[in-house]
Amino acid sequence: GEMSKHLSNQSQSSGTLNIRNFLPAIDDMECIRAETLMSEFLVEHNLPYAVADHVTRQTRLKSMFPDSKIASKFACGQTKTSCIVRTLAENDRRSIVEALRSGPFSLATDGSQDYSDTKLYPIVVRYFDDIQGQLVCTILDMPSLKESSTGEKIFQLIDSVLTAKEI
Repeated sequence: GEMSKHLSNQSQSSGTLNIRNFLPAIDDMECIRAETLMSEFLVEHNLPYAVADHVTRQTRLKSMFPDSKIASKFACGQTKTSCIVRTLAENDRRSIVEALRSGPFSLATDGSQDYSDTKLYPIVVRYFDDIQGQLVCTILDMPSLKESSTGEKIFQLIDSVLTAKEI
């Protein structure tokens, strides 16, 4: 029933699914575009992926646009949405790392103020993106430090992130 489907979706969303599992025939690029735009919309507005199930399963689009070929093929529930979002995020990550490898950038970090044994140190980078033609400011990574937050330990943490990304 619904519980077994939920458990199946949980195991699938652990990173083992690839977006290629969901791609229809190449002539359905308009449908892929619509599903990608819907996924971006959910992320942009911080909406739960369950909204995608509602749009797809309740045939909202098919009811709203009965004469649309794209709406009739649209099938983008939360499992597919999560795969699309992971793929888009990985593409963004790759382009950010490539920009940092090839040009100047600045970075900043500040430790979180929680009082647990672990502090988060988001690494924020700022660089000029040639494709967008503008300065970009974004989070590169969010490593954590379990040891004391000395200047040396914070440097080693940042250095390990940059080294792992070959920046």
